[in-house]
Amino acid sequence: MKPHRPLLLALAVSLALTATGCGDSADALMAKARSAIAAREPKAAEIHLKNLLRKQERADARLLLGQVHAASGDWRSAEKEFERALEANHDPVAAGLGLAETRLQLGEWRKVIEQLAKLPPGTPADIARAQTLLGRAHAAGGQREAAQAAYQAALQAVPDHVPARVGLITLSAARDLAGAQSAVDELLARAPDAPDALSLKGDIELAAGRVEQAAALYARVAGAEPLNRSVRAKLASLASEQRDYAGAQRWIDELKKLTGPAVGTMHLQALNDFRQNRLEPARDAIMAGLKNSPDYLPSLALAATIHLSLNSLEQAENNARQVMERAPNSTLGYRLLAATYLRMDAPERALQVMAPLLEREVKDPLLLSLAGEASLRIGDAARSAQLFSRAAALAPDDPSQKTGRGVARIAAGDREGGMLDLEQAAELNPSGIQADLALIAQLLRDRQYDKASAAIERLARKQPENPLADNLRGTIALARNDPAAARRHFEAALTRQPTYFAAVSNLAALDLRDKQPQAARQRYLKLLEREPRHVRAMHALAQIAANEGDQAQTLQWLVKARDADRGSVPATLALARFHLAANQPKEALPILQEAAGAAPNQLELLEALGNAYLGAGDEAQAVLTFEKMLRARPDSALLQMRMAEFRLKRGEPEKALASYRKAAELSPKAVEPRAGMAGALVAMGKVAEARAIADALQRESPRSPAGALLDGDILAQQRRLPEAVAAYRRALALNRSVPIALRLHGALLADNRQAEADAMMRGLLAENPRDAALKVHAAMIEGSRKRWDAAVPLYREAAAIQPGNAAVLNNLAWALIETRDPSALATAEKAHALAPRSPEVLDTYGTALLARGDAARASEILRQAVSAAPRVPAYRVRLAEALIARGDKVEARKELDTVLAEVRAGPTFEQAQGLLRRL
Repeated sequence: MKPHRPLLLALAVSLALTATGCGDSADALMAKARSAIAAREPKAAEIHLKNLLRKQERADARLLLGQVHAASGDWRSAEKEFERALEANHDPVAAGLGLAETRLQLGEWRKVIEQLAKLPPGTPADIARAQTLLGRAHAAGGQREAAQAAYQAALQAVPDHVPARVGLITLSAARDLAGAQSAVDELLARAPDAPDALSLKGDIELAAGRVEQAAALYARVAGAEPLNRSVRAKLASLASEQRDYAGAQRWIDELKKLTGPAVGTMHLQALNDFRQNRLEPARDAIMAGLKNSPDYLPSLALAATIHLSLNSLEQAENNARQVMERAPNSTLGYRLLAATYLRMDAPERALQVMAPLLEREVKDPLLLSLAGEASLRIGDAARSAQLFSRAAALAPDDPSQKTGRGVARIAAGDREGGMLDLEQAAELNPSGIQADLALIAQLLRDRQYDKASAAIERLARKQPENPLADNLRGTIALARNDPAAARRHFEAALTRQPTYFAAVSNLAALDLRDKQPQAARQRYLKLLEREPRHVRAMHALAQIAANEGDQAQTLQWLVKARDADRGSVPATLALARFHLAANQPKEALPILQEAAGAAPNQLELLEALGNAYLGAGDEAQAVLTFEKMLRARPDSALLQMRMAEFRLKRGEPEKALASYRKAAELSPKAVEPRAGMAGALVAMGKVAEARAIADALQRESPRSPAGALLDGDILAQQRRLPEAVAAYRRALALNRSVPIALRLHGALLADNRQAEADAMMRGLLAENPRDAALKVHAAMIEGSRKRWDAAVPLYREAAAIQPGNAAVLNNLAWALIETRDPSALATAEKAHALAPRSPEVLDTYGTALLARGDAARASEILRQAVSAAPRVPAYRVRLAEALIARGDKVEARKELDTVLAEVRAGPTFEQAQGLLRRL
């Protein structure tokens, strides 16, 4: 069989190129390389130099090869060769300058500054070039004054050094465009053919909107300098932006001859293809460029956009995350990743990505619009409208922001004009749905369901296969109290896209409302059959189990969710918070440490990690973690609040007050920082100042309970209980909620007004018959008053509502032990089966076993409780009691001695002494 002809030809060419110069000496090859460079044949020069280096290692050849690679735009290869030349100490000035220029092109300006500090002195021309490169590096890092000083130093060495003057003019252009134009004209009068000056003149013309003049200047530079890649890139970019795609391609083809598949050239190729909707060629071009320079930020961003357009969502997510990690202070990566998650139908993850920027109130209308869409997708129409309004305020004159402007006008009271804006924006864009979503959000918020339905129909015509329209129809049906119609619409959405989570979730919510948890569970299980790693479905199943009080099932689903996506912050936090809520910080720590190691700048993880350290008693690590958070985000009101709370717990009210004040400055409309300030002031003994804050809150927001509630808290702390009761009653009159009612109830009890408190609690329980937490609270109060007969039925009712809740069963078991009810052990065994490692559950179970006379098993279980919580003396006392009952007095004495060494007074101390006397 004959070989394929093109393959033979390729092999022949390759062999010929490899064989070229094989018989030449090293000096002859060097001479040929120099001749090729003079003839503007960089590829030939590269071949000669590589052949030379195969024969003999020569530093001058390394330097020249680095210059050839740099001239071709192959910056990574150039960097390696310049480094090798420097290692050999060959012409360190030339090699150092070449390396600095190369690293600037790679965006590594910090390395340039460090490297030039070590550059040996050279000629005045070398000094001028070095200082100019230093100026460009400082300018790239935003260090304006340092850049200016470096350019001035270059001009001291060579007064007419054009690149330095160009650098100074470029710095001034950012603040004074007209002045920069005069300065560059003056420079061109002295050096009319200086390419750097002509190119800068083109940049200034372009900034002023004079595109044709800029293009003419760039073309003049290109004609004078056949090897000038930069100006050809500008011409290609400009032509592509003006939709002269053929003209852009001509310049790109010229660039390819000079640079080969260099990342900048392939970026322009991909961009030109993408603008023509040639998505596959665009993808191939961008990936070819990234193969050579995988960290080039603009190409990573364009790659994410192209893959998003191709619906290659995993690749888009990967590229977007790379952009975000490499440029954390830019909104671009966050926008790309959020847009990708929206396409994945993961609006919660999109909002999670954007949350740090939204909290900082970043002024990016595109990001705010994406957040508005994500909020609408999760059903938060009010927040969606607010976000679209913020987007419009940032770009009121931008036609692309007509959508947001409409929302803003509505927010400002111009309802008619705002709705007209939204209608026009929706009509003007035949394929985009951003305006439609904003209009629908506003109409849903205003409960104008007929108009919202009409807007949804237009959205459906634009994107007939998008399940969002059916889901929104279902939302309106629910708002009209027509669950049957809502079900039909949600089912229709699933017909279009069986894995559409919003519809699955809405149908499951209807099942739960109809008291059919198994049907809801089956919906999520069916979704998991199609998408086994669907984290939100697992979390929904965990929530159903939690609602039923089934902690074992809750934990199982939370673990599965975290294992399915270990990079998911919500999955990690949900699992860690479960352990923290169960008072198992040591279980949460390794989970959070692993996640924080993978995402060290994710503040939610750091906050949870700090709280876990606190729970585990490791205050030193907690302090380090919280301080790291504040260094990363000193402008975060939430973080200032967290640090203030931590400092208050540590008994540092002055420091806490400073943090609360900072939080209040950052978020002046928020109540929480001011309430925190009041708490810190009370801790410092400045009660009058604290109450002044509460009074101010009541004056500013007379319909809000916040001021009265804060006043009640301050008064309660001061044991001014009648006044606290009055304040809480004022708060309750403004907002009849269970948490406020419980504050009032606590104040009544503290003021020895038991009859009033009991009557109030009976009323609360009657108003909230399915509130298990309220029943537990009421039962705990009865237990604290040793009224165990009253506590037992309340715990039983709570356990009936949440039969799988280990904490409720544990409390019921303890109450049954106190009433000597024989069912105590069976109840304790149920709690133990659900939470076998909980120290509280182990303590109750061991005590129940002891009450039934099984001292051996009781001491074994109580030993586990002590091991799980060695700092709780009461557990040791009950272990000692079991050991005494078993006849092991020696071990019992050891436990009691440990207790008495730690506890000097109180019921536990007295109980330990009593047992010791029995030995």
